[in-house]
Amino acid sequence: MRTTDYALGPTHAGKGIPARRNGLVAVMTSVWRLLQNRRALVHLDELDDRQLLDLGLSREDVRDAMTSTFFEDTGVHLTQAARTRARSFYKDALFKEQSRR
Repeated sequence: MRTTDYALGPTHAGKGIPARRNGLVAVMTSVWRLLQNRRALVHLDELDDRQLLDLGLSREDVRDAMTSTFFEDTGVHLTQAARTRARSFYKDALFKEQSRR
């Protein structure tokens, strides 16, 4: 064992510039994806209410995602909003069907 391996500890030994470069690439990739999601959010805001409803979203969902912080994933926010709306719709439809019987 070399002295540098012992001083750095077993988890850091042998990690140098390539590991740092991979970490930097991962951070840059995440920031790029966040920027692309924000750009897509602007396009969603340009759709009319009927088109948003086809996607399972409302204008309010898009506006809420636009006002979120930069590092929040807007895709996750919109997916949760659409799933909540779908669950509510099917729960109401099931309730109406059962009340007819």
